[in-house]
Amino acid sequence: DDVTKQADDVTKQAGNVTKQAGDVAIHSRSVLAEIASLFTSLTNADSAGRVLVVCGGSASSGGTVGENMGSYLRYISLNSQDPFLPLLKECRSVVLAGGTMEPVGEVQQQLLSSIPRDVTLFSCGHVIPPENLLPLSLSQGKELELNFSFEGRKKHGMMQEVGHVLLELCQVIPGGLVCFFPSYQCLSDCKNQLQKSGLLDRISRLKTLFCDEAGCKNSDGILEQYSSRIRSAKNAPKGATNTGAVLFSVLGGRMSEGINFSDDLGRCIVVVGLPFANPSDPVLQEKMRYLDATLRSTEEGRSPGQTYYENKCMKSVNQAIGRAIRHAKDYATIVLLDKRYSTDRISKKLPAWIRKHLKHSRSLSHASNTIKDFFSERQL
Repeated sequence: DDVTKQADDVTKQAGNVTKQAGDVAIHSRSVLAEIASLFTSLTNADSAGRVLVVCGGSASSGGTVGENMGSYLRYISLNSQDPFLPLLKECRSVVLAGGTMEPVGEVQQQLLSSIPRDVTLFSCGHVIPPENLLPLSLSQGKELELNFSFEGRKKHGMMQEVGHVLLELCQVIPGGLVCFFPSYQCLSDCKNQLQKSGLLDRISRLKTLFCDEAGCKNSDGILEQYSSRIRSAKNAPKGATNTGAVLFSVLGGRMSEGINFSDDLGRCIVVVGLPFANPSDPVLQEKMRYLDATLRSTEEGRSPGQTYYENKCMKSVNQAIGRAIRHAKDYATIVLLDKRYSTDRISKKLPAWIRKHLKHSRSLSHASNTIKDFFSERQL
């Protein structure tokens, strides 16, 4: 028996050694591939290229929202136009098509500014009729003016306002509600504060809460549980208190791009604040400096770098708010929580099919009543 046990132990140890050797080999291959990729990039280096050496860097514009990139060595190309020029010279006409190209002025400025050709812009409306969409911006919460900037989020009671809004919305919205935060840190802070205040429990009694938090490795499982809960609620007897589910996620994160929240999966998209990138990010700083040095300021007098910074933020918002409307008969409401959404500078960067129907609510009760009427009409 002892011999057999020792043999088993030896076999197990040998298996562990083999696994460790395999892990090392895979890691070595991935490291070598990264080094080879860097050298390949350097063969295309030009005056618009930069080699960045960052020690202990925070979230990078190339990384996941909220991800700490640590130290890294990277080559970046800051000129978008040069690689595009050969294609333009060889063709009589070029069509650029995309679903989330707004704000489109940046595309013209960075890709087509030196091309002596006419540029025609064409933007389609959405496939849904206008009455199937209700976009609202909300500047005033239950007690505070809504400002979810980095400094504004620190104000006492600001995160509680998110809870008050969600509690109100859960009472008038059927099915699923997806709430996007500007960062994983903001999501975590809000969840913790709502938990301490008891608001999270009150929300969860109306709609079951699911969270796609930082470090989550089971996003598909969370999405399936969220979907399952909404299906169950739809088949529940009339008068049931739990009417669906709420999903907390992050702008620019896993759930905000490419996920289909059609029909009851996304009857409401809530966006908390604006996901402006970390202004101290070295990649972002280099890009903004380059744009300021090579392009003209906008008609509003804003520098090209600042315009890029704002557009980068708004493209994340535009990606997320398009998750709900997925076919011609779909309907949903979009609620933008922040006083900045009521300003022309920000609202004009929303897609045209949302911007032309955007309503600015003066109070939480007004927004709630407007949304209640919207869904009452859809469910007749």
